[in-house]
Amino acid sequence: MFRKGSRLLASGVLASVMLSGPQTAFASSDIDVSYRYWKPSISAKAGPAQFGGVNVDWLDAKTQLGITDQSLNDLRLSWRMNDSSKLQIASFSGSYSGTAAPKFSMNGYNLSAGTFKTDVDVKDLLVSWTKYTHESAGGDTRYGYMLGVKNVRIDDASNQVGGPLHFTKNFNITFPTVGLVIETGRRSPISGFAALSGAYAGSKGSFYDAEVGAKAFVDNKKTISASVGYRYLKIKAEKTNGDKLDISMSGPFFGIEKKF
Repeated sequence: MFRKGSRLLASGVLASVMLSGPQTAFASSDIDVSYRYWKPSISAKAGPAQFGGVNVDWLDAKTQLGITDQSLNDLRLSWRMNDSSKLQIASFSGSYSGTAAPKFSMNGYNLSAGTFKTDVDVKDLLVSWTKYTHESAGGDTRYGYMLGVKNVRIDDASNQVGGPLHFTKNFNITFPTVGLVIETGRRSPISGFAALSGAYAGSKGSFYDAEVGAKAFVDNKKTISASVGYRYLKIKAEKTNGDKLDISMSGPFFGIEKKF
């Protein structure tokens, strides 16, 4: 899904780096490493599933599979190509688990297939290029656009405790990504930032990723900064075999960034 468009977009990102010439020979001060502790609340459902010959369109991760919220570690590495552009790699992963007895209705009867143990692995990788195209207030505020490629992998396995029933769902989705970015208060002790990105491909899938926050330097040399904000991520996908996924993750994050 989206692989042809992703290859074209990735080629464009790499071409932009190459065309920047000597600026790609990064000095040590061109590198930023950041860590975010993200506390999202997850809302997810996947389907279809079959229990004892009964077809179920959707299973809810929390109410039917017992999945609980979990904090995630978000790691980012950035190369500042020049004063107005940067290349970034961002990644997070998490493992969710739960035990529950899925219940569903058929012909007015409430049915259960017993207790299931569920494990879900989520991996998200984004490679992007950001270009700031406009400035205002003497450079105190700037905004621009982002181009990138996002890969999302979600693997789910649910097994009946003490029984033979099980179902698995595996999604490996690559999205070409476009977005908008803004930074404000760049000359103030506390600055703000916001970003919105996404991709849409009709019934095949879509994702939306939005964040807003603030950061402040915590040392005199302005090489270490702390940040706080809120992030919302929504992913929908449908495979040719009929497997469907709808997941939302939203919550606050707390981060620290080091400039080298």
